[in-house]
Amino acid sequence: MSGKSAVKCLWTIKLSKETLPLDNSIVQRREVFHALDMMVREGPNGQVLSYPEIFKVPEKAIIVSGVAGAGKTTLLKNIVLQFFELQEGNANYLRQFDQLILFECRDRTTETLADVIEQHFKDMCRELEGKRNVLDALLRLDALFVIDGYDEINKVSTNVVREIIKETSSSNCRVLITTRPHSAKEKLKMLLATNDVISTEFEIKPITELVEQLEFLKRYEKSLGIKEGEMAENFAELNEDVRILFTEPINLILFCDIHKHMPETISSWEKPGDVAIDILRLYQKLVTIKLADVTNLECEVILNDLFVVIGKAALEFIRENTVTFSEEELLQVKENCIPILNNKVECSSEIVLSVVLKINRPLSGIGKITYTFHHKTIQEMFAAKFIVQRILKGDSLKSILEAEPEEMSSLREVLQYVVQGLSRCKPRLLNRRWPELKKALRDAGVVSAADWQECLRICPDVEQVAKLAALTKLRENKTWHVGTGREVSAVAAMLPHAQPRVLEVEIKPDDPSKARWAELVERRVGPVHLVLQNPDGDKYKSNDDLLLPMLGTRYEHSHTRSTLNKLKF
Repeated sequence: MSGKSAVKCLWTIKLSKETLPLDNSIVQRREVFHALDMMVREGPNGQVLSYPEIFKVPEKAIIVSGVAGAGKTTLLKNIVLQFFELQEGNANYLRQFDQLILFECRDRTTETLADVIEQHFKDMCRELEGKRNVLDALLRLDALFVIDGYDEINKVSTNVVREIIKETSSSNCRVLITTRPHSAKEKLKMLLATNDVISTEFEIKPITELVEQLEFLKRYEKSLGIKEGEMAENFAELNEDVRILFTEPINLILFCDIHKHMPETISSWEKPGDVAIDILRLYQKLVTIKLADVTNLECEVILNDLFVVIGKAALEFIRENTVTFSEEELLQVKENCIPILNNKVECSSEIVLSVVLKINRPLSGIGKITYTFHHKTIQEMFAAKFIVQRILKGDSLKSILEAEPEEMSSLREVLQYVVQGLSRCKPRLLNRRWPELKKALRDAGVVSAADWQECLRICPDVEQVAKLAALTKLRENKTWHVGTGREVSAVAAMLPHAQPRVLEVEIKPDDPSKARWAELVERRVGPVHLVLQNPDGDKYKSNDDLLLPMLGTRYEHSHTRSTLNKLKF
């Protein structure tokens, strides 16, 4: 019990507050927590569960996968906080565990599992004459080991994760692991299999429904002191193609930042690429505000040069799958910033870097201070901007990336942002450079239809991606399934390049899909099996926008239950 009290103190201090990525606004984590649903990856197709339900599976290891910014880390931090609320009658799903240990795979300083234990139980390690004694005692309990971000694993943290899996494999302890859903996940499954650990995988369900997105934003409105309904109203008025981008928590949080600092830009968004460019523009604006205190000079040229330095560093670290930087590594970035600043204005490079990076202080005072971008997605955006700038200068992609084959998988999302950026600023150049970009994406692990379709979601106006996604999908499956608004958008872009035997669509009226739905209907040749879901029980309400494009077609209608209409066209 004294150990539980020590860990509660440790994590309550560290995790109770959340800092927004761009302007360091602070909110109370529990006040803005949005309970994410999970999709079962194994078993009944499409089954959706609330996140506490994942602990009911019998397997020792639970894998939670999700795309960049899906809320994996945020979910784990709230689970940790909820573990210490059991005495208040909350989070009963965690009562099966005696203790909880959290380890972040981005950690590059903690070398052994015993070191992790010492961070959690510093005083007890002294009392019980060693961290190994505490670990041995812990392994006799029903403990939950939480491993965050397996896709961010490095040479040091690899040893710790291996120890956790090995040590817990023959105990009553269980392991909860998060990862992005690509190559790292396969390595994780191999590690578990090597230790005879059986796992079950769940995928975080994207926030696709407008009502849920607005609910998410309203929590932040209240916590940030924004006029009630103002931010949510602006979001609801977004172009539907743009709104499809905001199906992950990180993008909704970035919307909060942009609404606060650059609300005038929101109404100008027409494509998802417009949003990414404004996120980087917001960083420039915040740095400009900092520089305004020390200079009256025009800052645009200074900022472009500084962002080249930061983008290059971001790429180098991502290539090595590094998201935390030591003070020594950060010093190299500072040294590259100093000549740019000294030529224009006398100020410390820390003025700039304090906006772009955040400080991570070690647990229990053990270890060194490290630095990270506010989110890995932000780091990937900076890296992509640097690559686009180099491509515009005529450099080959190979010379820019300087990546070994085993390093390419870590550049997957960066390359998607590169395609998006070129599509927005130089579409003709993208056409010319597409062969090398396509090869790089394949080397990074974008090979299946699902992979290409996810790439298309980020940049749906790119014809090359749509064609490749369509042809790959047709080779894999003659029947295409559409279940969300963002899939409607992707399939609408794919249909001019390939036609499936049957197109099955199951969608709710308030999904952000109607703008592309008309295109989908127009481009589709052959049967469409359409299922209209109405949660309120009115079988005809709100379906007009989805049914009107079908006027003039022949269809059969059969009513199966009060909440569903099935129509075959």
